[in-house]
Amino acid sequence: MGDRVVLFTDTIQDLNGVSRFIQDMADYGKDDGFYAISSSSFRNFPDKGNVVNAIMYL
Repeated sequence: MGDRVVLFTDTIQDLNGVSRFIQDMADYGKDDGFYAISSSSFRNFPDKGNVVNAIMYL
């Protein structure tokens, strides 16, 4: 089992370079154990499989 990376962020849906980087890393790392966990209040999250909005589970 390889290494896994989990990124906690609240900027995944913002329109800036940081959010674009996080989304790109989620796309590139989907098959390599990369997960992004967000606490965004946005409800319309893209279904990427490895990007989770924790607010939806509260």
